[in-house]
Amino acid sequence: MRVLIISLYFTPEICSDSPLMLALAEDLNGLGHEVTILTSVPHYTWGYIKEPYENNFFYIEEFDRFTVIRIWVYTTNRRNLFGRIVNYFSFFLLGTIAGILYVKDCDVIIVYSPPPTNGLLAYILSRIKRVPFIYMIQDLYPDVLVNLGIVKNKSLISFIQEIEKFYYRKAEFITVISKKFYELLLRRGVPKEKIFIIPNCVDVNLLKPLSKFNEFSIQKKLHDKFVIMYAGNIGFSQGLETVLESASVLSDVSDIVFVIIGEGANKISLMNKAEKIGLRNIIFMPFEPEERVPQVFSSADIMLVTLKKGISMNSVPAKLLSIMACGKPVIGMVDKGSDTWKIINQSKCGLTVEPGNSKALTNVILYLYKNKNLLKEFSANARQYAISNFSRKNMSNKYNTILKLISKHK
Repeated sequence: MRVLIISLYFTPEICSDSPLMLALAEDLNGLGHEVTILTSVPHYTWGYIKEPYENNFFYIEEFDRFTVIRIWVYTTNRRNLFGRIVNYFSFFLLGTIAGILYVKDCDVIIVYSPPPTNGLLAYILSRIKRVPFIYMIQDLYPDVLVNLGIVKNKSLISFIQEIEKFYYRKAEFITVISKKFYELLLRRGVPKEKIFIIPNCVDVNLLKPLSKFNEFSIQKKLHDKFVIMYAGNIGFSQGLETVLESASVLSDVSDIVFVIIGEGANKISLMNKAEKIGLRNIIFMPFEPEERVPQVFSSADIMLVTLKKGISMNSVPAKLLSIMACGKPVIGMVDKGSDTWKIINQSKCGLTVEPGNSKALTNVILYLYKNKNLLKEFSANARQYAISNFSRKNMSNKYNTILKLISKHK
């Protein structure tokens, strides 16, 4: 089949969407499908548009096995909520034009959400080209916005709910990343035969355990420290202020160091708070290239997965899969009963604490600091669980099954 994949972000962006969409494109192509990607020009990682993309509304790249159509988007500081909304709508508007002008005939559209405006883009193109679309849900809306406190107006919440329900009705199939998402959609009236549970994947051949004594750890002088690491988006939903509080309490333990890697709307604020407190045991770093991630993660003794209270009920951080593939122990500051909480506990790859509870986080860090053998058990369990449950082959085969169903109905 001829498959159009719509995603705001794609390689070489350093974010959860990028490797996931690349893996899906490569694997579907390997299964015999003709794949085209409709995405933005790279801008998320650096905060601006680099050459050769900067002076082009549309930029077409030919990869080894598929075509990538890139669209100019409005870029802004991610702390600017209005600017981010404009960013999403610029992708929607120019994406519609690009889809009409540059996308060859396709048989099906797979669209990644968030942002939810991608659903509207997919619907419009599906009507124009008279093909079905598959709605690929990573976060539930408006739930995420409500839990973050971004949207409080009841009328606006209802409006967003109706938009999402519209997508649910118009999509041929809907994919969700967890059983909890599946159950929530059932309660919202989506027919069960329309929903597929497809967990995100991770490349366990690329992301694998390495020695802590590696090029990155030596360069950053982490090889002889007990490293507590967070890597990913540094936004407002992560609640990383709790990590700073724990770092302050543990500042007298000389060989414990906290490392926060990434970019995001809350990074500057966190750095200012750390400086104001006078923390000397916390290091902020930018994103590293994807190929260096195994070295980065292997430099840590413990990896953190953090979300504010309520957020993890509507999201499973993709970084958790990468952490487990690299065989690293996890401390999850996530809601009890959430899918992230269940994965950590079922796999026995780490421990969980209540979001926002810095005292509990500190106690768990000290407990693991004193129990190195338990860390070894968590490491082995994490790697094995990732191999068994989050392989690329598992994800791509399930999408291939959906494509076969669509093909039969044509």
